[in-house]
Amino acid sequence: MKKIKAHCGIGFAGTTYDEDFEFDDDIPDDEISNEINDWAEQFLETWWEEIEDERD
Repeated sequence: MKKIKAHCGIGFAGTTYDEDFEFDDDIPDDEISNEINDWAEQFLETWWEEIEDERD
């Protein structure tokens, strides 16, 4: 088993998260990255919206 330590932080005090994961030895790195990214997304709030150009 591969033991992985993951960290998620945005640079502010109290906003860091750490977690240990275990994966099969033969799992590709991109699958580990996908799993860690899915885990980290629960701590992040993101959004976007289109803004109108005020010159119109």
